[in-house]
Amino acid sequence: MKKIHTLCVSIILFYAPPSFAESPVLDNEEIEGIGYLLTLSLEELLEQKIDVAGKSVSSIKLDDVHFTGNALRLSNSQSSLSVESVDDEMMEARGLDNVVDAVRSMSGIISGDSPAEPYSFGMRGFTRDSVKLLFDGVSIGRSTLNMRPLGTNNLSRVEVIKGPAVLSGEGTPAGTLNIISKKPNAQLNDHIKSFLISYGDYDSSKQNIELSGPLKQKGAYLVNIDRRVSHGWVDRSDFESMNASASTLWHLNDDVDLTLSLNYSKDDLPGYWGTPLIPASAAQSPEKVVTSSTGLVIDKANRYKNYNVEDYTIDSESLWAKLDIDWEIASNIHNHTKIYSYGADRNWRNAESYIYDTGSGQIERDRLLVEHDRDIWGVNSDFHIDTTIAGKENTFATSFEYRQSKFDRTVGFEPVNFFVDFVDLQNPEPGIFYAASIDLRDDKLDQKTAAVILEDSMKYSSKLTFNAGTRLEYLGFDFDRRNFDGSLNQRLDGSVFQASYNFGASYELFKNSYIYAQYNSQHGEIAPSLRLYNSSDVSNFSPSDIRQYEIGFKTSLWEDKAALTLALYDIKEESKVVNSGVLVNNLQKSKGLELSGRINITDNLKLSGHYAYTDAQYGNFIDTFSNGDFSNKTPINVPDHVAGLWLSYDQLFDLPIEIGGNMEYVSKRYRDGANTSELLDYTLFNAFIAYTKDNYRLALHARNLTDELYVPWSDQTYPDQVLLGAPQTFELSFRIAF
Repeated sequence: MKKIHTLCVSIILFYAPPSFAESPVLDNEEIEGIGYLLTLSLEELLEQKIDVAGKSVSSIKLDDVHFTGNALRLSNSQSSLSVESVDDEMMEARGLDNVVDAVRSMSGIISGDSPAEPYSFGMRGFTRDSVKLLFDGVSIGRSTLNMRPLGTNNLSRVEVIKGPAVLSGEGTPAGTLNIISKKPNAQLNDHIKSFLISYGDYDSSKQNIELSGPLKQKGAYLVNIDRRVSHGWVDRSDFESMNASASTLWHLNDDVDLTLSLNYSKDDLPGYWGTPLIPASAAQSPEKVVTSSTGLVIDKANRYKNYNVEDYTIDSESLWAKLDIDWEIASNIHNHTKIYSYGADRNWRNAESYIYDTGSGQIERDRLLVEHDRDIWGVNSDFHIDTTIAGKENTFATSFEYRQSKFDRTVGFEPVNFFVDFVDLQNPEPGIFYAASIDLRDDKLDQKTAAVILEDSMKYSSKLTFNAGTRLEYLGFDFDRRNFDGSLNQRLDGSVFQASYNFGASYELFKNSYIYAQYNSQHGEIAPSLRLYNSSDVSNFSPSDIRQYEIGFKTSLWEDKAALTLALYDIKEESKVVNSGVLVNNLQKSKGLELSGRINITDNLKLSGHYAYTDAQYGNFIDTFSNGDFSNKTPINVPDHVAGLWLSYDQLFDLPIEIGGNMEYVSKRYRDGANTSELLDYTLFNAFIAYTKDNYRLALHARNLTDELYVPWSDQTYPDQVLLGAPQTFELSFRIAF
């Protein structure tokens, strides 16, 4: 696979740029045929202005058409979904340089790291495996195993659909995250060059180059190269990532467009997997960022210490190749087909558990090795048909999906005692991994998916719109888990036929104000269900069952100078697990509300905010990892309250200067399923000042202004340590386009 990566990167870096050629002028009919790709007007593109002033404040647009799970092409006002997005202008204005930060800036969403998974998300009372990850609308799987800190400079937007409302791919209760890359723009009459550089604390820097323009044969190209490096705010936590993408659009005729895209990513993540919790008597500067019956604390003197080995490894390499075919079959019939391939290699070699030994006062460490080899290929084809039924406007969409996924995983650790060595609490000598002491075992999951999705939207009257959809799918799976001696530990080989469906309606109460309601029923992903099932008997196996009720309100006021959305939801997930040979039905449920709003106080002063309340609870629930009974407890990493506020003022002193900032608040969360330990609530403040003139922008971003010591996330499989949030940092960036 690495040879393929090298070849494709060579194509990206050296093949696309020589296509700078003549600048064709497209006629109006050609422009109209590819209009769905455009995000800027021709006048804006030709002027080459950087215009992101005021874009840091969230925008709620009822006429916006979201990309995720929207084969019907409904606007937000017609849709009965909770949709939130952050586009490229907002990401630049806010200084969000990776996808994780972009998602975390949305309403009601939290995120965090743990040794088991570099990046996880939580929303609507569900976390970890409960979030589905898409790239350009193609499902990669759960975010826990597939999320990386991708840069945002090659993205057009990041979208989130809240709750289990998307029929594309297998279901998840929390929501769906769609990472949408930039595409070539066939309206361009000239070549555009954009360059960005930045520098910040801990020798953090990023460089981005973007080239785009027209091609001879009625087409366009786009090349984006992004690199980020940092020494990290913790000792020995260097970070480096590189993303190179190239795409070419061919406008074959008035009816058919082809877009070929390649996206290569490589990263080496910082090797910080936590700070040990210790008795207050052993701490030089005790800080109580968690509460527990044992009274353990964080020693602020250890805030920047790294307890990992010297030769740690946390790296990945991935490649996307995708062909998009857009075909206007008739004036009212459109087809969009994607043919794609995705491959990823990921490696971990770390000391990940840090346990304080009360006898010696030292930190006891383990060794853990993990390798992933991931390959996916498939095809999605959507047909969109506009028509009338009984004199009423009707839109019908049918989608066909077929994919094959192979996931091979190698796991290694010291299988007898698990722990390997001790290091000093205050002056940890890193040592080395010495993999010779590690025994290995292998897991694999091969999966085939075939699905048909049928959706319909009828405008029953000028005010009332009905939506409905169903997903009929076949899932075939072959799951093997091996022992350290290579013998078979577990084998699950079978198939599942199942149906998911949703119903929704939207009604315009008065001009630009809508109420909506939806109900959906889905089935969870195969992979988490197999992992929890833990049995060789497949006769009782089935993916989890998920259902959601939701009602909401969306409005735009005062000629779009203000907007408001409100959602009330009720979600339930039921899953079967095998514990000590006994089949158990687990239940997790949540209900809550989400409120988002924005207002242009003046032309220059803008304000937006959001608030989410969540009431999450287990029903009958047995945890198969700890054999703990968590029935009627609150799930870990689920806050009752999440709130945020953004404010910006443009044209300060009648100059092209913008100042702004935000506040984000997360209430306390439980660290363990038994609810015996809590993470304290925290409030973060960020600020920026930017000077934007014509085609260049200079910006200074300050994050965690008060240098708050906080813990954003917890992993109950690592109960003796927590990963602290980043301290106060500053970053200066400069971008120019011409």
